[in-house]
Amino acid sequence: MVPAKFGKRAAGMLAGLVLIASAPNGAPAVARDMGQKMSQAAFKRTMLMGSNYTVVRKLNDAVEGGNFANAGKAAQKLAANARALAGLWPAGSGGAATAARPLVWRNMDGFKAALAIFQKAPDNAATAAAAQDIAALR
Repeated sequence: MVPAKFGKRAAGMLAGLVLIASAPNGAPAVARDMGQKMSQAAFKRTMLMGSNYTVVRKLNDAVEGGNFANAGKAAQKLAANARALAGLWPAGSGGAATAARPLVWRNMDGFKAALAIFQKAPDNAATAAAAQDIAALR
């Protein structure tokens, strides 16, 4: 079960970004399956997106358990991942050896707008965790 307000919103944003940008089986397997070497940018963004699955689960578990310290740590990690993702979409890094969907490259402005929204949610959660505001976290 995903906690109410923040949890559903974060999970929805993360799911949308992951579906748009990444394959769930990780960069090495994706590159191997494509029979090509994945670029460093593609590898990093795929690994970050995969990490986000684990971090969101930790955040939701912490919120459900009322553990503000762990919720804050998870939110900070998710925020760091989101910020790191911003610089990993250089022109020409799509190509054949990428897990990103072609839609990312066709609508880069839309993708960057979605990523900007995603970058704000973990910062808001970290602030709520520091204030021990369970209502804001849910």
